[in-house]
Amino acid sequence: MASNDNSSHVQSQSNANNTNNSNAILDTLSDDQRQCLHEFCTVTNEEDIEAAVRILKSREWNVQFSIQAFYEPGYTDQQLAVSAESSEHDVTQGDSQVRRRRNAAGSQQEQSSGDTADSDSTDSVSRNRPITTTTTTTTTAVVPAFSWFPLFTWPFHLVFRVSTFMIKTVLTLVGLQRIASAGIPGGRNASSSGSGSGADPASRDAAEFRRYFEESFGTDHPPFFTGTYARALEAARRDLKYLLVIVWSKEHDNARLFGQVLTHPDLVSYLSQREFLVWVGDVSCAEAFGVATTLGATRYPFIALGGYKSQLYPATGIRQGGERYKLKIFVRLDGLPNDIPSDTLARSLIRTIRGPVERVNQTLSAARREQQEREAARRIVEQQDRAYQESLARDKERERQMRERDELERTMRESEERRLEEEKRKQGLVKQWKWATFARIQSQEPVDINALPKGAAGKLNLRLEDGTRTLRVFSAEATFQDVFDFVETRDVAAEWEASGGKAPYGEGDLASIEMPEDYEHEYDFALVSQFPRVVFEERAANLKEQLSAKGLWPSAALIVEPLFEPEE
Repeated sequence: MASNDNSSHVQSQSNANNTNNSNAILDTLSDDQRQCLHEFCTVTNEEDIEAAVRILKSREWNVQFSIQAFYEPGYTDQQLAVSAESSEHDVTQGDSQVRRRRNAAGSQQEQSSGDTADSDSTDSVSRNRPITTTTTTTTTAVVPAFSWFPLFTWPFHLVFRVSTFMIKTVLTLVGLQRIASAGIPGGRNASSSGSGSGADPASRDAAEFRRYFEESFGTDHPPFFTGTYARALEAARRDLKYLLVIVWSKEHDNARLFGQVLTHPDLVSYLSQREFLVWVGDVSCAEAFGVATTLGATRYPFIALGGYKSQLYPATGIRQGGERYKLKIFVRLDGLPNDIPSDTLARSLIRTIRGPVERVNQTLSAARREQQEREAARRIVEQQDRAYQESLARDKERERQMRERDELERTMRESEERRLEEEKRKQGLVKQWKWATFARIQSQEPVDINALPKGAAGKLNLRLEDGTRTLRVFSAEATFQDVFDFVETRDVAAEWEASGGKAPYGEGDLASIEMPEDYEHEYDFALVSQFPRVVFEERAANLKEQLSAKGLWPSAALIVEPLFEPEE
């Protein structure tokens, strides 16, 4: 009794250590590597996470090549031997893993046989088929002792390897790549053939099998899944479909008969439903050989119907607790009798598949509804998130527009302020120029027309823009510039007279006013004579010469006309 308690305690401690090691390993993996680990463990039923990670690392995390390596002869023993060399605890753990694998294989075989027995009561195929059993043999790894034998055998091994390489090279050169790359089914040669060409070997095998089947039996067949077995498992798990696995041999005696069964219209119609996913492989290919080994196939054609069922698991190295899907085999058939017509075999196969499907269809339908609800909830969350993001984007766009509007208003306000300042500065310069010009005119002595000879001075009657008239005597040496300056300073003259002779600059003295620097005054009017109609715009021209040419000297009436229409 005490020994049992001790063993239970040791087993519990070992399980706890395994869980801790698995968690530590998983913490170092990325999401893609965890997905590869999940697919690898699903196909191979490998429970040792450390061993699975070691195999995947040796194949650079290629799931297909890792699965093929797992089924290579002696590969599992090599992995256990490496674990045995690391520590005695690893050896004990490896033995327990072997025992658990043997027990799992035995329980799966019993369950599969029970499911088949239930369907055999109504299936004529199973009544005529002998009952077959699969025996799983496992060996415990032992650390090899030192031996002199390899020192004497390595020359023969070297000769064998060189000869094999030369034979394969010759076969490849003559176009028999299939024979050169096939090797032992499931062996290293088969796995390395696809990697050298850069294509997926499993996908290439699927395409070749589909082409062979259609050339031999026609194109009217169930929809074959053209991807790898691991992808078929993932598709069945994702869509919660029934996975029908068919492994056969083209060299088998009843291969022709089974091809006729697969092309039977009733079977094609039944398997074409959306609930089924059909994966077919030839046992001569590495992947199909590994699948047959995993499922314990003993005769061909081998048929297995499986599906993913939702179950609750404790914390494992693959997924930390919670609900997950695990593949369950509902029906398995090892071989078909040769003395039954293909029509009968097809209908019997339909009945064999339909029975378990009807039993678990309610559970699977509930799982599909649950998946649809989760998908609907996910879509709702996505829609809400999208609506939130759109609302956030609208708010950001509104804020951006407000910032742009505020920036535009600020720019316009600053521009208006600069314009007003510039206008104010120009007005100040214009006012200063007018006062300086008025001071210059006032400093000149007035011209007395009566004291000068006739023609030495002229009198101009000017009508200003506001309609008022003013008289001014100009000498014969004056220019139109003098007339323009006189007209431009009339508003300043009125302001000067109204202020009692005081200027707004300095101490009010006109002599203290200076001309603004770097300023050129622009005149916005012209002097016009009505009879005859003449426009005088050349300010540098001599006043007497221009008016005499028009018969307007020494007396003329001129009108001040603006160059632009006044704004209303």
